[in-house]
Amino acid sequence: MGVNAVIGYMASLPVAERDTAWKRIQAGFILASELPTTPSPRSDLDAALEKIFGEKTIAAQPMHASCSAKIGGRMGKKLDDWLDPILYPTHSLAFLRALADSRWVVRGEPEKSKLIREMKWGGRMFGAFTSQEVAVLEAWICDLNRHNLPIKRTGSYEAFTGAETKFPVIGVTCEWSDILACPSAPRQYTSRLMPTNFFSPLSLQEKNHAILSLLSVSAVPFEYLPSFPAKCASTYGMMAIRCLRALYGFLPDSDTCAGMDEVTTNGLILGVVEIAGVALKDTSEHVREFVTQLLCVSAHPERNEAILVGLQDGFIDYVFPACEQLHTQLSVMELQALRRIRARCRQTLDAYVKQKNDHDNWLAEMLDGKKVVESIVSNIVN
Repeated sequence: MGVNAVIGYMASLPVAERDTAWKRIQAGFILASELPTTPSPRSDLDAALEKIFGEKTIAAQPMHASCSAKIGGRMGKKLDDWLDPILYPTHSLAFLRALADSRWVVRGEPEKSKLIREMKWGGRMFGAFTSQEVAVLEAWICDLNRHNLPIKRTGSYEAFTGAETKFPVIGVTCEWSDILACPSAPRQYTSRLMPTNFFSPLSLQEKNHAILSLLSVSAVPFEYLPSFPAKCASTYGMMAIRCLRALYGFLPDSDTCAGMDEVTTNGLILGVVEIAGVALKDTSEHVREFVTQLLCVSAHPERNEAILVGLQDGFIDYVFPACEQLHTQLSVMELQALRRIRARCRQTLDAYVKQKNDHDNWLAEMLDGKKVVESIVSNIVN
């Protein structure tokens, strides 16, 4: 049957094309002779990884269009061909098999695999895969050394075709100076925060509402910075992101990207907004003027760095304890979440402030910001 198929195919071609076709058939036969003849069946990890890659094809294909590297050797396919959203379902398992034999994967050793390193902090694909997705890929790589081991190549295919295996050197160069020099979006500039004084004592209900209102806006000091992601690529920016992640109830940061896993799972997210239960429009009238000033100051995160760090420090040191001391009707779970958030922010802020010990002016501004929060909390609870 095989011979008749080749003869029939050759006979169907124009005479001028038969020599080229015959050489391709020979090359294919030689290549196939050094490949496994009984592929292992699709495993659960194969299926999970096929799904992960499949969900990313629409976004991934154009991003890899300029990449000339091939998966599957010289006669393999470019990444944008493998990741074609229409064709991917027809060759997804073949893609995984080719990936397993590529230089990107060290079978059984995910920690040595370049593909895994590129997905973690500092890698070119950091952020493209979530922590859970990277865990699936690591498990898949670990499982590779148990079956479908590559056989020893003789090099006969390369000798017959004259093909050489060359991998391009791919580098990434980033010029951050122009990006970082861009100003933040314009808004009335101010670096002054006036303490708020109440001319009449507050009732217990008013105190509770005012403290919870402050809790609901306790992420505002750093909230504006991520609107320009490039500006987060600094010690200041990463410190702010860590605080924001804690304040909004996300998991502690790791060396992989959490992506949407944290918000698409069924787990309960408890951040300051959920715990406070107070929307911005419902903020207590006793703190509304302060919030207005706070938004104005936070809109200029570069100019007001020191005072914003102080404000955030003040929220952690004064607003959070006030929530525990007042009769705010917070549940045990919410109070525990507050303590975890406070501990994470405290550790992050302390590490950053420690780096500023030799900057007297910066430390003075930071303390001014912290005192403003202390003042308004004191006015509320006393």
